[in-house]
Amino acid sequence: EAISDANSDRFRAVLPSAALAISLGKQIGGLLDASELAEETVRSGRASAKLDHLIEVTRQP
Repeated sequence: EAISDANSDRFRAVLPSAALAISLGKQIGGLLDASELAEETVRSGRASAKLDHLIEVTRQP
């Protein structure tokens, strides 16, 4: 739910951590911009798709 529903309490709970991780890993304007990027990524479905892909590749022998 934290990466599939940007309106959930779980998403709001992890948003600060996600924003910090994004700001540390990318050249981005600041935490507000990183927070907006995290929300956009969840709303678009890209976060969930990335997790699904990670699960798929780690299950391969």
